[in-house]
Amino acid sequence: MQPPSTSGAHLTILSKALDAAELAELVGLKPDETWERGAKRHAAGELAGITFRSGRADEADPGEHLETLLERLRPAATRIAQAAADDRVIVRLWLIHRIENWNPGLSLSAGLIRRIDRFGTGIEIDIYVLNANEIVAHTA
Repeated sequence: MQPPSTSGAHLTILSKALDAAELAELVGLKPDETWERGAKRHAAGELAGITFRSGRADEADPGEHLETLLERLRPAATRIAQAAADDRVIVRLWLIHRIENWNPGLSLSAGLIRRIDRFGTGIEIDIYVLNANEIVAHTA
């Protein structure tokens, strides 16, 4: 039996110099969430930002979250890569996996890694080892 787990993937773009509307314009897609400097969301409110999420159910496999997010962002891949190269902008692709297993593993296919590379972002992977009650609390 597989231990319980939840996952998620999101692309976050941050800036001290640009506001949320300007960041969204750089990408050319409507983000799921926006915030302005002073919102204390990141870096004590010093950064404006936007986020795009996979939209998958929390229980979906981490790779499915990533596949769905990359497909959603595919039309803007070149623009995201250009933003990632812009010194005024921080672009981070995140994959989060919460699991009740003290020896968690995570595999990404070569094809998926090639797709990530087109965005020029690299990937941040956070694996949280939690008990089942803590995993459920993250989905509520």
